[in-house]
Amino acid sequence: HYGRDLIAVYLGLPLPLPKYRRRDEAHLELKRMFLGEIADRRAKGEKFDDLVDTLMNATYKDGRPLSDDEIGGMLIGVLFAGQHTSSITAAWTGLELQANPAYLKRVMDEQKAVMAEFNGELTFEALKKMTVLENAVKESLRLHPPLIFLMRKVMQPLKLEKEGYTIPVGDYAVVSPVIGHRNPDVFTNPDVFDPDRFDVDRKEYLRIPF
Repeated sequence: HYGRDLIAVYLGLPLPLPKYRRRDEAHLELKRMFLGEIADRRAKGEKFDDLVDTLMNATYKDGRPLSDDEIGGMLIGVLFAGQHTSSITAAWTGLELQANPAYLKRVMDEQKAVMAEFNGELTFEALKKMTVLENAVKESLRLHPPLIFLMRKVMQPLKLEKEGYTIPVGDYAVVSPVIGHRNPDVFTNPDVFDPDRFDVDRKEYLRIPF
């Protein structure tokens, strides 16, 4: 299978481009690595407390177990979804904080106070108290969403009440967080890094990225 881009999607044709061939070859190589690990575990009967073992023992609602090929595909999805989105978010958050030293100081002061409260132990409960940092991450996601567009094939008529238009079955619905997150009708001064827009006392609090 060749990869697809926007032109291929709308034309309904696969594009045999070199970059897609390389991507698909890498995808197959990754899947072979995961399938080899799964086969080795099944042969040895070993049990592990990890995602691979969880998927190997998981079933669908009808009781059917996941095939090794399905497990391999899910593991690839988890690998890239977690690495890609997390690394981009962490990088942009760091860059935005470095460019905004006043807010960076608030983040550092909050961390010192919270860590002192938890005796220097970084726990989930401690992270939940770092709301200044949380708002910085949310604002970084708003300004620099990891996914520039989301595309889904319409499986049943999608009626847009406000626009008075229905997207028919078979068409593709595409939304762009990059555009939506910088809409001045939604966000005040949308191009400005302003984590405080996510404070509880501002109406923008509920406009979470994604």
